[in-house]
Amino acid sequence: MPKIIASLYVGNLMLLILNLPLVGIWVKILQIPRPYLHAGILVFAGLGAFSLTFTQVDVVILLVDGVPGFFMRRYGYPIAPMMVGLILGPILENQLRHTLAISQGDPPALIASPIAATIYVSLIVIFALSYWMKCRQRTSVSETVAVDEVAEPMAR
Repeated sequence: MPKIIASLYVGNLMLLILNLPLVGIWVKILQIPRPYLHAGILVFAGLGAFSLTFTQVDVVILLVDGVPGFFMRRYGYPIAPMMVGLILGPILENQLRHTLAISQGDPPALIASPIAATIYVSLIVIFALSYWMKCRQRTSVSETVAVDEVAEPMAR
């Protein structure tokens, strides 16, 4: 653990040393028009994806994953959960396959331990509460709009 903390300190020190003299360049980068900046980011992301295995499949995967991200950003949905899913999805799949192999394909083994069952129940409760709160917020907003519409003609 001390080595990790020391590496974080060294990383922060290197960032400080590099960023102080280069602050003028970072400010100039912010002045680049967004369409050019986005095009440059797309080019470098495509080159990075292609350089992994030098196949076009990785670039296609990049574009296929980027389309939902574009629409999520356009319509105001958070992109971070999708990115976490893309990163942790393969790890989750491997662990699920490993667990099912150990339990000889028995799905109840996934909730056999009390800790796992508690976590699953907690997740279900959290999702149910968030859905309930969202529905409650929508009804309160619609009631407020309805009350305002009724009160407005009376004020005239």
